[in-house]
Amino acid sequence: MCVYIYTFSSGIFLKDVREFYFTRRNVFTRAPKKRRVGLVFIKLGSWVIPIHKNTNHTMRPTMFMCMVVTRDPMDLHGLYRVLRETYADNVTAKSPGSLGQTVPDTNLWQIGSLSLKINTYSVFVFKTKVKISGGSKDFNEEQGEPGGDYDEWLDEHVVSPVMRALHTESTSWKLCLLNGSHLLEDVNAKNYMRLCKELRPTHLFSQVIPPTMFTAPERRGRVCSMCMKCAQGGGSIRFDHSGKAQMFAFKSLRDMDACVKHLIEIIKIT
Repeated sequence: MCVYIYTFSSGIFLKDVREFYFTRRNVFTRAPKKRRVGLVFIKLGSWVIPIHKNTNHTMRPTMFMCMVVTRDPMDLHGLYRVLRETYADNVTAKSPGSLGQTVPDTNLWQIGSLSLKINTYSVFVFKTKVKISGGSKDFNEEQGEPGGDYDEWLDEHVVSPVMRALHTESTSWKLCLLNGSHLLEDVNAKNYMRLCKELRPTHLFSQVIPPTMFTAPERRGRVCSMCMKCAQGGGSIRFDHSGKAQMFAFKSLRDMDACVKHLIEIIKIT
């Protein structure tokens, strides 16, 4: 088992703890799973924090959401009957103005939208639009311009099959939201505290939000992670001392790729 243990030259300052130094009894290891490197954990009060995980990881898209505009308005009652023959109980009729309220009787009540699963993707069908969301597990990014291949994959393997299943055609579609993940190789437990203090806004990052372990230690979740808010498009990148970065709410893979590369550059010079 390969284990990485890092020491800090100084402790971590917390809101209710004046100064905390890592000692031998605060550090322990966990046995690795098959074909995985062991992890080192640090007990920080009520928190148990992983220090390092050795893994191969490149930037990749994860969850997405796109909106499709249909060529013609759809008859939701007729489409509901057709889809029930193929997808049975997987199809649900929703009340107008409410995605959470199910229509009790489609013969008596209006239908605002239809909800169903098509090829593992969640689909909401409205009168003139279709919202599709799901994961990008089947996507394999090839060489070429960042973002271009992903749009082609969405069009060929997601949008087109879904629209064929709905027996309708689209005039246009756009990617509304894209999440992703990446491993920042230059971030580790030795330099993370310095990055938290020294990273500043740039032309691509409008805001740098420190870890909540400093500002709100009572919160849970990724309390050790800091957040970089992107200046355009509304996307953000959140990463911690392990180097694991998560990207949220980007409008394209190209924008995500640009922000990740910029973050890597400023980390190297910080």
